[in-house]
Amino acid sequence: MIGKVLAFISRKKQVFKEFLEYQNYMNPGIYQWDNTLRFIMKTNPNAERGTYPTFYNYYGKKERFLLWLARHTFFRDKIVVNGNGAVKTHFVGEVYRPFRSTNNYRDKKLFNFAEGKVLSIFSRDIDYRRTLDIHKKFQIFFPMPKILWKNQQNREICEELVEFVPIEMWTEDDYEFVMNDMLTRSLRYLQKESKRKLRDVTPRMTFLALENKQEIRFIYKMVTPHLLRESHPCIELHGDLWRSNTFLIKDRNLRKVVYIDWEFSEELPFFYDFFTFIWLDGYVNQEDFYFKRYLAGEYDSELQKMYSFFGLTYNPAYRIDYFHIYFLYFYSYRLFDLPKYERMSFIKRYKQFVEMAISGND
Repeated sequence: MIGKVLAFISRKKQVFKEFLEYQNYMNPGIYQWDNTLRFIMKTNPNAERGTYPTFYNYYGKKERFLLWLARHTFFRDKIVVNGNGAVKTHFVGEVYRPFRSTNNYRDKKLFNFAEGKVLSIFSRDIDYRRTLDIHKKFQIFFPMPKILWKNQQNREICEELVEFVPIEMWTEDDYEFVMNDMLTRSLRYLQKESKRKLRDVTPRMTFLALENKQEIRFIYKMVTPHLLRESHPCIELHGDLWRSNTFLIKDRNLRKVVYIDWEFSEELPFFYDFFTFIWLDGYVNQEDFYFKRYLAGEYDSELQKMYSFFGLTYNPAYRIDYFHIYFLYFYSYRLFDLPKYERMSFIKRYKQFVEMAISGND
């Protein structure tokens, strides 16, 4: 967390400079950083009511204190947006959220909670086009926020801002409902994609360069050797599918899931989304609900179907091995190029997962 705070501090001036570039999209008023240092928001009750349920804070007490300290020490700056000279835009926001990811995806997101809209402004044509292509392909299988309008010249996409149940208010039944919805939709999608000509990835070849990484060598020692040689067909997947990228909508007559944030979508081993759903919930939220159920075999039936689509056999005796292999993929795709302190944060939590699995099987 200290490293993350230092990273925030180092790019603070750049984010404020970018915010000024987009102030013509913002409602006049006073803007400042929020307490999680993830976005800049207008200081009024309406923005605060909409913002905090949407950007729910998963940090623990220690992390929240460090963020609070940094917020009141280094991030006290305020910006006044007066609207003078503002150009006519199709969008007026109250929250500005810069977006950064490890796959070089860049965009700016502006939120209007009063009208229920979110605007993405892309810095690259390739990201703008890619977002539209992903929406067109996956909306058939996974409900996604509706695109309200788009502007190719300015690389803008405006979507509906979905009202959802904050994760901290989910019941155990909600947990299970979201997982079942994800599995049902994923199986339909995987079955269709399995009929195409697919690219195979052999883990032993893919992970060859990783074996010299001392920090993950312990994983290779725990995997049943023949599983490291098994080829895995790759298909285009979400790539970052976990609870925070699922919006649960629930009222008296309806309960459904909307899937968001597809910027990590690419060709990945067919099981990648399923294990990511389990793993990131444990890493970010310190939540083992899904992992315990996986170890208990509650998803074996769905995994057997998933593997069978690609001519492979899922063996429940190797549950831990499959999870190890997934993490090697995750390391390869998401962690390999990160600073060491960030990689070690993931690896430390991963070891805790493994220890829990071993103790649970004793």
